[in-house]
Amino acid sequence: SLAGLWSTLLLFIGATAVFAQLQNALNLIFRTDKQRLEGLMAWLKKRVFSFGVILALGFLLIVSMIATTALQVVFARLPSVLPAIGYVTTLALYSLAFAFLYRYLPDRTVNWRQAFVGGVITALLFALGRYGIGLYIAKAAPGSAYGSMGTLVILLVWMYYASVVFFVGALLTAVIDERVRSHRKLREAGVDTDNLPPAAAEPDAAPQPQEAPTRS
Repeated sequence: SLAGLWSTLLLFIGATAVFAQLQNALNLIFRTDKQRLEGLMAWLKKRVFSFGVILALGFLLIVSMIATTALQVVFARLPSVLPAIGYVTTLALYSLAFAFLYRYLPDRTVNWRQAFVGGVITALLFALGRYGIGLYIAKAAPGSAYGSMGTLVILLVWMYYASVVFFVGALLTAVIDERVRSHRKLREAGVDTDNLPPAAAEPDAAPQPQEAPTRS
């Protein structure tokens, strides 16, 4: 129907707009030097790319559900192991999802190794926050303090925490990636990076020419 078509279109625009804004934020964090393109074609290109990211994350979610079900079937005779398998599978899913976003959303190439390291760190913080929120709900009973708005307050706090964790992980990934790039450039220039002081290996640092010794 026409209403369903409009709903799907609005959902597509809203979902892709979120990922487009995430891409702009990650471009600032990763200090990409790509010039921003203006015009309808650039807008469509970014929206199509964001839609592809959504589809890829959805595919990753389906694969994780299939893998979780398969592991539950395999370890059905070991019920004590199932919770640990669930935690590990969830953590792996979070790590892959965050690594995928850090790898492909910025307008510059990020190595998979650095992206995965950042994804693992972000996934650990994300899982820790989820555990903390669950513990708070179980122990504090926020409904008694905020009434019917307790669920909304918890949802807003969780969304704020999740966004902070995502950008902190992106910042760590950007720092790690820049340090690896700087070390690679120094090695290509013939500089021994193993004997450099920490300040000389900073991303913005460059090898300084040595002065010739003066004769007395």
